[in-house]
Parts: sequence; structure tokens; C-alpha cells
Amino acid sequence: MTILVSGQEPEQLRAIGTSSGVPEDYGADFLIPGKGFFLGVQRKVFPSDFLSSLHDGRLHTSLVKLTQCEKRVLILEGKPSWTTSGFLVDDYVQFSRKQLRGLLMSAHEELGIHTVWTDGMLDTIDALRDMVRWAAKPRHDSLFTRPNGKDPYKRKYTERDKGVFLLQGFQGIGPELAGRIYDHFGRVPLRWDDEGALIKVRGVGKGRIGKLKEIVK
Repeated sequence: MTILVSGQEPEQLRAIGTSSGVPEDYGADFLIPGKGFFLGVQRKVFPSDFLSSLHDGRLHTSLVKLTQCEKRVLILEGKPSWTTSGFLVDDYVQFSRKQLRGLLMSAHEELGIHTVWTDGMLDTIDALRDMVRWAAKPRHDSLFTRPNGKDPYKRKYTERDKGVFLLQGFQGIGPELAGRIYDHFGRVPLRWDDEGALIKVRGVGKGRIGKLKEIVK
């Protein structure tokens, strides 16, 4: 999968994809095609480029244009130093972590832009390659698939969560289909002999019903 890279980016970053002016039309430095969507990525070196673009309005303009992409990411590249009172260690500007968090939360809430921090350019390259691999996947449901072993976070599950989890234990039933089965019946079916009800669930055919009936009779 080809990643389009703005010609304004450094040579090391241009080398990971195809140099193009197209990303700039979308307010992006990198444009990654996915399965039915485009992932636009805006990169800002922090704090220098981020703050200068914030003050002159370039950041706002770019992030608004970035909303043309179905998926949107802001990469903040750098390892800033902060004072004990939460201000950026800088000679010419006072900028706090509180301000930064507010700006990033607003970008997410108002524009749907997710923030990714990287340590430097090499880490940015790794992050972009990870995004290319992610965009190439046909599905993005790893958070919702049946986990192996115990949940280390001790989360509280709803009855639907528990039912979907249980249904994924049957061969051939993934998270989406498990959710549709649970929602159709309002519970986990204890018997699979009602073919008329099962066949109404999108994704359940006669072949799958036969396999289910072999397991639960």
C-alpha cells in the first residue's frame, strides 16, 4: 500500500512513500489509503513547529482541512521538558500542559482528530508504517474479540458483553456476528433448533446453523 507524502517533509520521511502534493489538499502531511477510507496524518515537531503554527493559525487551518479524511491523526514529534509547575521549558513562550491537553481534547471532540506522540523522526517513521499496516486490515475489531485468559483490568461487563463473549466461543462466530445474534434474541440462545429465527440473523446461513446444532442440541 502506497503512502503519499507531502513534498514539504524531510527527505527521510519522503523516502517511506511517494512524494505528492495531494496530502496538502487534505491538510495532511501523509495520506494513507485504507479499506474504504483515507487516513490523513498531520505531523508537528513539538514544541517548536506546533507552537509557531498554533500562533499564526496554520495549525487550525490544517486540522480543519484534515476533516476531509475519514480517519485523522495528529502526530506530535518530540520529547518536551516541563517545569514542576507544568509549564514548557522554553525561553520565549509560556505554554502549559493544561493548555496542551485542552487543545488536544478539543481537536478530538470537535474535529475527530486522534493524537499520537513520537519520540523523534525515526519513531515517527515507525508509527507511520504501523498506520499503513493498520489501514490495510479489512477489520479493526481487536478490542472486541474474545480475549485469551483473564482480564487484567477487571472491567465491569454488561450482560450483552458477557453474552457476546460466550457466543464467540462457538467456531465460526466472530464479534460482529455474536453481537447480531445476541441483539436478535436479546440473550444467548440455549438451543439452536429454531432455524426460522436463526436464519433471520444477517450472516447466519443453513450451513452455519447445521454446525451450531451439532454443538448445542
